[in-house]
Amino acid sequence: MKRFASLIIIALIYFSGLTVYYFRFIYKTNLWKNIYTRTPEEFVSQVTVEKERYTIDSTRLLRELYDDISSDKLSFYGNFNSETKLLIDSILYSPDQHKLVVLLLAKNPTYQLEKYPKKYKWYYIANCYIGKREGDSFILKHSGPFVGSNFDEWEISDDLKAACFWKNENKSTGSHNMNDSRFWSDHVWNY
Repeated sequence: MKRFASLIIIALIYFSGLTVYYFRFIYKTNLWKNIYTRTPEEFVSQVTVEKERYTIDSTRLLRELYDDISSDKLSFYGNFNSETKLLIDSILYSPDQHKLVVLLLAKNPTYQLEKYPKKYKWYYIANCYIGKREGDSFILKHSGPFVGSNFDEWEISDDLKAACFWKNENKSTGSHNMNDSRFWSDHVWNY
């Protein structure tokens, strides 16, 4: 009987390891990040934005971010040059849609790195910005977090969201997670 129980325990450990391996390396997600969200369910912000507004805002934000980062008006952590392509991963809106969070990915050619694996053509850097709508433009501020480089666009996107949506220890980015409805009245908006 003891031997049977031992075999069952070993089998459970083995299959648990296989499950984690599958989700992390084959399915390209972190199982634990998806199970353990840090924002309580009752405070998860769920603002719906019309597709037309999102498209217009995305275009304006990309232009403004590129101009502001190029002219050093906004800080950007990581390599930024004429070959950098900016990609908006997500935009989170306040209920009145006057405040927003922009999760930004920067795509760079790998040959710019001192050492790089030849099998990858691009590497990605992730930054986060907050902004206030002012007429047809935005007043933007780098808010952090910054997520270092990665060769996988989806993985760095997941890492950035985890950094923004999990318990935030960096008080400069607010006392609430960025997907928390209470975040929109946080002290970070006093600029």
